[in-house]
Amino acid sequence: MKTMLLVVCVLWAGSMPALAQTSYYVSPTGNDAHSGLSIAEAWRTIQHAMDNATPGSTVYILAGTYNEKVSCNVSGTAGSPITFRNYQNDQVVISGAGINTQNAIIEIYNQSYIIIQGLTITQNEQLDAQGILVEGNCQGIELRNNEISQINFSSNPNAPATPSTNAQPLIVYGTDGNAAISGLVIEGNTIHSCRTGYSEGLAVNGNVDGFTVRNNTVYDITNIGIDLIGHEGTAPANDQARNGLIEGNTVFNCKSPYATAAGIYVDGARDLVIEHNTVYQCQWGIELGCENAGYSASGIIVRNNLLYANDDAGLAIGGFDYPSGSGKVVNCTIRHNTLYDNDKNSGGVGGVTGEVNITYTENCTLSQNIIYGTNAAQLLLFVDDVGSQNLALDYNLYYFASGTPEFEYEGTVYTALSAYQTATGQDAHSLYADPLFADAAAYDLHIGNGSPALNAGDPAFSPASGETDIDGEARVLNGTVDIGADERDAMTPVEWLSPFQAFVHQGRVILKWATATESNADHFAIQRSADGLSWQQLATVAAHGHSAQPRWYEWHDTRPLAGRAFYRLKQVDADGSWSWSNVVSVYCADVTGLEAWPNPATDRLYLAFSGRHVARSFALYDAHGRRVRAGALPAGAWAVIELQDLPPGLYLLQVYRRQGGTRVVRFVKR
Repeated sequence: MKTMLLVVCVLWAGSMPALAQTSYYVSPTGNDAHSGLSIAEAWRTIQHAMDNATPGSTVYILAGTYNEKVSCNVSGTAGSPITFRNYQNDQVVISGAGINTQNAIIEIYNQSYIIIQGLTITQNEQLDAQGILVEGNCQGIELRNNEISQINFSSNPNAPATPSTNAQPLIVYGTDGNAAISGLVIEGNTIHSCRTGYSEGLAVNGNVDGFTVRNNTVYDITNIGIDLIGHEGTAPANDQARNGLIEGNTVFNCKSPYATAAGIYVDGARDLVIEHNTVYQCQWGIELGCENAGYSASGIIVRNNLLYANDDAGLAIGGFDYPSGSGKVVNCTIRHNTLYDNDKNSGGVGGVTGEVNITYTENCTLSQNIIYGTNAAQLLLFVDDVGSQNLALDYNLYYFASGTPEFEYEGTVYTALSAYQTATGQDAHSLYADPLFADAAAYDLHIGNGSPALNAGDPAFSPASGETDIDGEARVLNGTVDIGADERDAMTPVEWLSPFQAFVHQGRVILKWATATESNADHFAIQRSADGLSWQQLATVAAHGHSAQPRWYEWHDTRPLAGRAFYRLKQVDADGSWSWSNVVSVYCADVTGLEAWPNPATDRLYLAFSGRHVARSFALYDAHGRRVRAGALPAGAWAVIELQDLPPGLYLLQVYRRQGGTRVVRFVKR
């Protein structure tokens, strides 16, 4: 019971506001004439909440589908934002189905210090459909852990796309030339299954200065995945997204039948760091360009990314038709990325592009990248004959899977690295060798022991403050940096064989992971979160310590949270150092067959059980997370819990099943 009490208290603390804050509630069974200050007095619509919430308040939205398109008409303050989020772990769906009164399902226009968290936003099918729109003079907007899908430019899945057919699942428009959008955070969202026409899945456009796009998953978009934009006329002045961090995103299957769509695309933005992203099965992997003539994209650092299995080049950089048909790319650095098996569709929209494709640039550097080709054209590197200025390539590791590789440089094709080096003076310290990936067939692009990439980077290299490799580990080990996204430590306690995974089966969450090797590894700590922000430790699993062969692990969460939950592993070494696994999430439907009534209750709460999931016991907690009652439940189909001696207020009932797992019921006692 001590362990279960801890779990419930942590859950409650993560879902209840601080006492000094105001909490409002929205429920499908509420009424906008109510006060909104309790579940019993919940409002009915999210729009009403977005008209009336006050600075520092949290609007808790209870489970259900809300058929609304809403506009946020309130602002928080720098120290007291307004949060709109799902209540506890509830699944909240905001559907725009059948509503054409505005383009966006959620619109934030000229409002500041707003947090949108834990919502599912879906079903908006119309010309210029939008999921979330942030526009104008907006400060401190945070979009966290939302899911956006089915934002389509037409309800007809076969409708042809043209330059005038657009849909935008998540779009930020900095349209005020005098006041930049700043303090923007887009983190932990999932954006998928959208027909966007000539637009993109996630875009930051115009006068936006200071933003973070982190740990989002973007997939199944019919054009660009993530787009950072400038010089489109979005703002009358300062029309350039800038000073941004694009980190830890996973982007895949973002493809267009009519354009070369990149997983991550910079179109005229400046001063960005793009790192720790994984982009695969798109067209371009990462592209740096500037579509508008007379302008440039500049000051962009692309480092420690994995780019593989894309239809065209893993990396593209430059003005594609400079100077008359496009702008240019200047003062950019591309280093420590790993590219593999790109240009898979050499006969497709982009044609033959190679692993790396460079058009017009000025003062750009590509160094310490692994560039491993498998494409039918056998092209590793393409540098267009357009007179790029001060282009520098060095300390890269090239390899082609079979056959003779090609390096095409300013109109001349070279079939050996040495010939290309001698003729061009580029890549003087670069190597041609198999990087010895851990498992190339499975796209595990970590480098193995004996890889020629080990300690082969620039001896003068110094990482940026806080910089890490693709796994979040130190960027320089053993004195000299490695080539590619992975910095390998021969003494690394754990090399992962497969990523951390979670799935639901028969009312429990099954967690699986595997290691390829272990050295001095101690244990794995399993952690769970209801919102992806606050974490609790559930258990520890001992590591094998030392192992040169694959090891498989499995642990079951027999008492999962209802709704969406997040899991991660903390891998702890014998010396106390540690690192994180990837984060996974699952959704557990209500499988307990439990009904509770009445709500609000007075003297008694009646429980009815159905199905095979038999209740065993219960614990009752007040609004402060204190346990006020606990006991066994009868084996029959119903039970009664007496409430006469309890004061009025909000309570949480935790029911434990005989088969494991729990069901949480919230109710009000009058």
